[in-house]
Amino acid sequence: MNTFNPGAVIIGNRIAQFENWIANPIERVLAERLSVYHKKNTEIRFSVLGNDSVALGVNSFAIAEFFQRQNM
Repeated sequence: MNTFNPGAVIIGNRIAQFENWIANPIERVLAERLSVYHKKNTEIRFSVLGNDSVALGVNSFAIAEFFQRQNM
C-alpha cells in the first residue's frame, strides 16, 4: 500500500464474509505499518457482492473492453 498508494482496498469474495473478525486486526496492522499520509488516504472496504464478486468484476472488465473496442 505504501508503494502503489491506492485510494481503497476492497476485500471480497469469501473473505468478506469474515469482516466482523478480520476488520480490526487489519486496521491495527495497517496503523502500525503505513506512513502517515497513507493512513489518512487509504480506505479498507468489504465487498457486499458475496462469493460472486470476483466473477462480477472480471465480467465488468470484459464488457468494458468489448465496448471500448466497438467505440460505443
